[in-house]
Amino acid sequence: MTERLPADHHARTQAVDPTRSFIVQAPAGSGKTSLLTDRIVALLARVERPEQIVAMTFTRKAAGEMHNRVLEKLQLALDDHPPDALNERQGWLLARAALEQDRRMGWNLLEQPSRLRIQTIDSFCASLVKSMPWFSALGGMPSISEDPQELYRKAASGVLSMAGQDLAVDRLLQHLDVDVPAAIDGIAFMLAQRDQWLPLIGHIYAEDALDRLEGYLRETLEKELGELVQAMPAGWQHQLAEPARMAAATLAEKVPEPGDKREIVALLDWEAGSLTDDPDQLPQWIGLAQLLLTSSGGPRARLTKSEGCDRNTAHKDTLSQWLSAWDAKEAPRWCRQLHAVRSMPQPHFTPGQGGILAAQARVLMLAVAQLQLEFTARAEVDFIEVAQRATQALGHADDPSDLLLRLDQQISHLLVDEFQDTSKAQLDLLETLISGWQPGDDRTLFIVGDPMQSIYRFRKAEVGLFLQVRDLGIGEVDLACLQLTENFRSSGSIVQWVNEVFSRVLPDEDSDEMGAIRYSPSVAWHPPSGKPAVSWHLQGDDEAIEQEVLELARSAWETHAESDKPVAILVKARSHLGRVTLALRKAGLPTRAIDLEPLGDRPVVMDLVALARAMVHTADRASWIAVLRAPWCGLTLSSLHALLWKRPRHTVVQVLADWIRDETFQKRMEPQQRQRLRVVAPVLLDALHDDGHQPFAARLESLWMTLGGPGLVSDASDLEDAQAVFNLMDGLAEHSHLDMDRLQKHLGKLFATPVATSDRAIEIMTMHKAKGLEFEEVILMGLERSPRNDQAPLVRIEQVGSRVLFGPVKASAQQEQDPIAQYLGKREAVRQDFETDRLLYVAATRARQALHLVARISIDSKSGGIRKVSEKSLLGKLWGFCPQAIQDEAVERLRGQSETGDASSSGPGWRAPAMIRRASLPERLETHKVLAQHESYGFAAWPAQDSPDRLIGTLLHAWFARFSGVSSPELPGPGQVMTQLARLGMPVALREKAAQQVISGLEAMVSSERGKWLLSQPQARVEWSLVDHDEVVSVLDLAIDQGSHWLVVDYKTSSRHPDETEDMFKERMMVRYRPQMLRYVDQLRAFDGRDAKAALYFPVDDLWVEMSF
Repeated sequence: MTERLPADHHARTQAVDPTRSFIVQAPAGSGKTSLLTDRIVALLARVERPEQIVAMTFTRKAAGEMHNRVLEKLQLALDDHPPDALNERQGWLLARAALEQDRRMGWNLLEQPSRLRIQTIDSFCASLVKSMPWFSALGGMPSISEDPQELYRKAASGVLSMAGQDLAVDRLLQHLDVDVPAAIDGIAFMLAQRDQWLPLIGHIYAEDALDRLEGYLRETLEKELGELVQAMPAGWQHQLAEPARMAAATLAEKVPEPGDKREIVALLDWEAGSLTDDPDQLPQWIGLAQLLLTSSGGPRARLTKSEGCDRNTAHKDTLSQWLSAWDAKEAPRWCRQLHAVRSMPQPHFTPGQGGILAAQARVLMLAVAQLQLEFTARAEVDFIEVAQRATQALGHADDPSDLLLRLDQQISHLLVDEFQDTSKAQLDLLETLISGWQPGDDRTLFIVGDPMQSIYRFRKAEVGLFLQVRDLGIGEVDLACLQLTENFRSSGSIVQWVNEVFSRVLPDEDSDEMGAIRYSPSVAWHPPSGKPAVSWHLQGDDEAIEQEVLELARSAWETHAESDKPVAILVKARSHLGRVTLALRKAGLPTRAIDLEPLGDRPVVMDLVALARAMVHTADRASWIAVLRAPWCGLTLSSLHALLWKRPRHTVVQVLADWIRDETFQKRMEPQQRQRLRVVAPVLLDALHDDGHQPFAARLESLWMTLGGPGLVSDASDLEDAQAVFNLMDGLAEHSHLDMDRLQKHLGKLFATPVATSDRAIEIMTMHKAKGLEFEEVILMGLERSPRNDQAPLVRIEQVGSRVLFGPVKASAQQEQDPIAQYLGKREAVRQDFETDRLLYVAATRARQALHLVARISIDSKSGGIRKVSEKSLLGKLWGFCPQAIQDEAVERLRGQSETGDASSSGPGWRAPAMIRRASLPERLETHKVLAQHESYGFAAWPAQDSPDRLIGTLLHAWFARFSGVSSPELPGPGQVMTQLARLGMPVALREKAAQQVISGLEAMVSSERGKWLLSQPQARVEWSLVDHDEVVSVLDLAIDQGSHWLVVDYKTSSRHPDETEDMFKERMMVRYRPQMLRYVDQLRAFDGRDAKAALYFPVDDLWVEMSF
């Protein structure tokens, strides 16, 4: 019987030919690592020394796995009997030949595996610096900084200290309205990616800089417009020119009205065939976009007088008929490209733009110089510096250094893994290494990667470089392209689904400029499973999601009892996980959360940090209370109240010292509590006596041990976390001094030790972390979450081939970004969106047998259907593939839950959300009594003494605060709102109606123009607490900085009486809230001396009431 061969067998056979160079595109599950190691083994049979082969990858884990695989193949080849499987036999034959060469040359690789040069690119660069300290200019290999951000910020501060001495620094600070923290953040952000812009910044210093930059800008705009011309439907100019002119003429003749699309007037002179890729015609293109497209970029369903199309006009009928041919729900490619024209800048720089760009460039160069001083002072560098000095040590092809000449003799074969994640600096390094290679000199380059899995743009990876090398080659190397197609990982059913879905999710064409990668279909090695391998799970609130994920994970755990990788739960971001990890642990299921749980969130670490704060700052009352509440003492809230309430001006240390001496004072506590404190208090007070002989970390660890800390942890991972904290403190503390702010900042970058009782566990990680892994079943959750907006850099920089584009940062006083920077930002957003598509592909292809898609949806109270899914979310990208039957079932189920109140379960108490306003809380003493009564629940339970209307208003205010600054806020579902109302104390009988009122208020807020304007204000402060001279605290719903004055807005949920006119209602509200708003205005005026205006906004009725005083 003939053995089955993979569909790409010929390509795999070619790939191990040691005489040729290849770039291999290897999609998920295609056995890339196996192919790479086969190639290394094949090369070993031909070289005189194993060091002639250098394999580079991007992570230590990948390098270690490749190293082990090579050794395993060599070990297996010691067996004289070939393996039965045909796909393993090729590797065995290659390894046999390698072992023969090993014996002949006396390498003894199995005894000396370190002779295999398989390493990360970073370690390769470090080895270059170590070998040639003089050429690298680093004088040897300095240590790598664990926190380069601190160095970047110090360098930024150093540059800004030159204010008054350097005109460029003065100009930048003036441009930023002397916002020094923002300037430090911006400069530090740029230093962290200086390898991208440092080689390009010279373009700004050239004598003809602005002319050249304008030329690059025109080229870019011309290219985009040219693609638009190609994308427009056949005959479009001849069909649209005349009716468009008529619409433009109509608008030009009429008196301008609000809402008119005046940009259309630019089409007055449009002749068929005259609209081209000339950037000077941008006004006409923008006018055409305004005429044909909605504000969201879809074809207009109807034309109005705002577009110059009055009723019963011939040109309106012609345009409407042309537009009716296009589906408004799925905008065609020409719509998307025409919509992009709206964000294009004019093809020239203003003098102001040129001036601030020059100032920013000089400040950045000064920052780089300042960073070098910081490197020298700290004897530390970052990875960027190592890579740059390594390249510097090599020289270049025209002027090679001795190191490059030596490497040219040493390296005969280069292999690069994960090439889709290469940065421009790394590609430059590779080009330098092979710059001396010539055709026919028996040296080879082998590059492997999958552009569909390029997901590290935030680490400077440029997927377009893979396309450029694939299509154009690199250096003088004859690089043939191979495409693998066989998927050995997933079942046929999953491969079929992935092929169907991602051929439509990923773009239609490759673009190295925009980072677009089209889909390459795979061929399944395994047959279909016979049952649906991809399932949808739609729920209405977080609790239901957690329960759904728990059941899916439990089922996979039990089903795949023999697998060491039974199931993984993947999320796009750590914050999307919710309480799933806790739910799994409570259910007794072993979990391993990979870099998900911040170290500072672990209880043992929180207790240690509180203990450290108490030791460093004896007057830190909050930390001392936390220490007394911690497990080693365990004082109840009532005991703390008895201990401290009469001594608000004393430190806890003073109170403890008095308590120990005063028996009457002690008797205020229960006997058991007294006994606890009698034991712990002397230990804590004694620990404050520092003789200076012990480092701080050692003192704290000794105190923790004395208090019995190790015996109070729940598992061994807690001990590892505690040790990690002590190690961190030891590195940060200057003998006995510890900077708590630095400690907190470093803690934020560390993650807790994964908790797992065995090697086999339910693994929980981000989608990025899952790359390269595989599991029997995969659960994707948090799909409905929208991505957060990226931080805008100090200078937008884009390089495409020889073109370099710069966009300056916006001035602080301006509402809008610089048009060129905004344009470059939107182009970057397109690239990020393409990468998000690829991240989803990576996540989906981790599954062997089953893929579960879990998402939260909500019901639209008006339509009764599922509320529109955000197109930017992962769910939005997959939503078109969710079967209608599943959507219908989810709608019926969620409606049923809402009617029966199943989603409104409530516990005996609630954890107060941070956004809830404090104005309704009782007095401090009463609050402590309430806290003590509810202590058994482990969290605070505030009494609900407010009316239903007030509770509805409280919740609406909380949601408005959450929505502020969010471009596309996700509305909560009825179940979630009912749960929140229950926690606020809303009676069961009133919850459903109240939830509908909350949702209606939220929908009104986000749909009205006024509401959207209020939520989108960049210069706004939300839930802002101000204190006047009488120490009266006011919490302002919204305060907007409008330059010359403040505008304070208070949200109200009141409604008109049945017989009340709008004017009567406004008058009543002004009288009712005048004292409150006058207090707000007075506090704002006292805040910075500027005038303040006030208004009430009633979102349910979209009613705006301006106050006058």
